[in-house]
Amino acid sequence: MEQNRMKDEGSGRFGAANKSNLTLAILVIGLAASATIFQEFLGWKPLVEYSPEIVIAKCIPTVNVTTNKPMPTTDSLNRVSIDVVSVLKGGTKPGISRLLTWYETKPGEYYLLFAQYPESYHAYEEYRVIPIGKQFNTNDLSGKTLSAQIRMLLQRRLDDLSAHTKQEEEEVRRLEAGLIELTK
Repeated sequence: MEQNRMKDEGSGRFGAANKSNLTLAILVIGLAASATIFQEFLGWKPLVEYSPEIVIAKCIPTVNVTTNKPMPTTDSLNRVSIDVVSVLKGGTKPGISRLLTWYETKPGEYYLLFAQYPESYHAYEEYRVIPIGKQFNTNDLSGKTLSAQIRMLLQRRLDDLSAHTKQEEEEVRRLEAGLIELTK
């Protein structure tokens, strides 16, 4: 009798230890499975070649349907509602979808996305999400190769950045002049 009680107590402690180890193992496996792998930028040719989905999408407001207010993010990952207006590469179709990204998007703006699509578009790294402005006409891409389409969109972004940089440089000069003028 005493021997059976000790055997049961021992298995009880052993069983609890196994449950703890099993719980820990499941937690570690779950974290590893959900981990986001960030890829170093290796250049535009590999990005175009190895991105399963390349699309142009318009960011649309993501709102809570009951409160009609923007949905708060619980972590730094942005879950963005998008309207895919053009599929340049891949098997997805135009229409409403979801984008998961670390990049801060703005409703009403169009983006060139180099993504994966397991159940929504995943484009975590900043270089996979290229803003291309508030206006976009898909007819501009007609008849062009994928490479020519990407070059046109990158040039569009570069032109936009150059215009903003010029404005920011002018503002910097004005502010510096103001600091000098007001310290005299």
